[in-house]
Amino acid sequence: MLTRLALHHFVIVKHVEIEFSEKFCALTGETGAGKSLLIGALALLAGGRASTNMVRAPAEAAEVSAAFDISDNRVVQDYLEQHDLAGSGEETETLLLRRVIGGRKSAAYINGRQAPLTQLGEVAALLLDICGQHAHYSLRSNSAHRQLLDSYANATDLAAKVRTAHHAWRQAEEQYTEAVAGEQQAQQKREMLNEVLAELNALNFSPQKWEAMNNTLTRTANMSDLQNGYAQILQLLQGDEATAGGIQSALAQIRRQLTLLEKHDAHLAKQLPIIDDVESLVGDVARTLTHYSEQLHNDPEALAEAEHFIGECQRAARKYGVIDAARLDEFIIDKQEELAALPTAVSVQQLAQAATATRKTLNSACQKLSKQRQTAAKTLCREVNELLKQLAMPKAKLSVQFTDIDPPNAHGSEKIALQIATRANTAAGNIGDIASGGELSRLGLAIQIAASQVRGQAVAVFDEVDAGIGGGTAGGVGSLLRRLGETRQVLCVTHLPQVAAQAHAHWRVGGNETLAVQPLSDKQRIEEIARMHSGEVITDAARRHAAELLQSKHSVTP
Repeated sequence: MLTRLALHHFVIVKHVEIEFSEKFCALTGETGAGKSLLIGALALLAGGRASTNMVRAPAEAAEVSAAFDISDNRVVQDYLEQHDLAGSGEETETLLLRRVIGGRKSAAYINGRQAPLTQLGEVAALLLDICGQHAHYSLRSNSAHRQLLDSYANATDLAAKVRTAHHAWRQAEEQYTEAVAGEQQAQQKREMLNEVLAELNALNFSPQKWEAMNNTLTRTANMSDLQNGYAQILQLLQGDEATAGGIQSALAQIRRQLTLLEKHDAHLAKQLPIIDDVESLVGDVARTLTHYSEQLHNDPEALAEAEHFIGECQRAARKYGVIDAARLDEFIIDKQEELAALPTAVSVQQLAQAATATRKTLNSACQKLSKQRQTAAKTLCREVNELLKQLAMPKAKLSVQFTDIDPPNAHGSEKIALQIATRANTAAGNIGDIASGGELSRLGLAIQIAASQVRGQAVAVFDEVDAGIGGGTAGGVGSLLRRLGETRQVLCVTHLPQVAAQAHAHWRVGGNETLAVQPLSDKQRIEEIARMHSGEVITDAARRHAAELLQSKHSVTP
């Protein structure tokens, strides 16, 4: 419940602080005293629009703050814990909301921590239900209509399941849509990669083949030098007519000399095996070079094959941006891996099946929620229409319009709008368009009474709920407010003594240049109710009538 409301430099208020009690609290005072200003302050805390004229001159900023006892409000406690906004110690049972307005800036605070204005509004919406004559009040909002009906139908859990199912379906749909688009792109890339790999595989490229073909080109290009060089080497090894003996002949002479000399020095015999090895190696070299020189000649076919292979590899390397044609094999492997990693049609089909399954789950949840909503709507309208008869609106008929939507959204498969016909034989229309300010307040009261056992907000706030009524109807309004106050805290601005007399607690609002809010004792209540009855000149008869109203408040029933 609301325990304290403080205003600082707000409109005409320099500073005022009010401590409220539980149950039905009446706020009375002369016209223009500032009663609705208190309701406006609560609306500002609930996320209402701020303006610079809310700042009392010459101050630079205005401040509105409120304290709530949330010891029995598990919903609010859970919200604060989930958003890391809970107090500490004993403060966990108290919620502090604050709004500061200065210039063009507006700051919001929850338990001393700065928070987005939307978050302040979310918390306040769990605590306050304000019914009055201004456009931002909840009965003018279709989203509030849906929340009201879901709360009345005890369907908040079903609504949460619909939100969860809708989120899962949207995710599955997005994944499927992305996969379809990805598969189309993948197919295009698959075709491109297959073409690239077909072209490269046709080269039959390998590092070994690349090296061999390059050797063929190099050898052919330098054939003359190779032939001359081999001839000179063989000449040195074997000798010829011009140079006489070559290395082989010299080694043979050395061996003969060592054989003769070893007779005189046995140590020289150790050199003979070495000479034998050298002769053998030189002979191998000579035979190999002789064999190679015999086969060293141009092969036009091999040359053409090498030139074609290397040319094709270099062309492919340039085409695909491979800097070194010798590394085409690495490029081919990369493209093969890229091809293998592309999504397949099987994965897209699985995502399509998942999207279909989640849509079925969503449809099922929406059907259950719709059925529960429609059943509850009939009961709610019947109860509210009976209550409206007691509130001087005997011809008014509340109805609930359901408009199917496909596909469903996060709130179900229909839009919900509370509609009202305030007169007989007139078409029902949106509450915000049809009902006047006073009718809107009385309708809000009737809905509050009907939903008092299931609504989550702790505080019901009414501004001018008695507009346009009087007499016995006023007594009925007061009785209904008192009845509502037995289950929750009620704040009501009223001009009718019959309504004020039914309150459990009473505050008088007054003041000239500033605002003063005074809690009234039983004696003071008689004076205030007498003033409301007779005006500024309070007669003894008015006092007796006020006392009778206060004495009868326990026996009045709607």
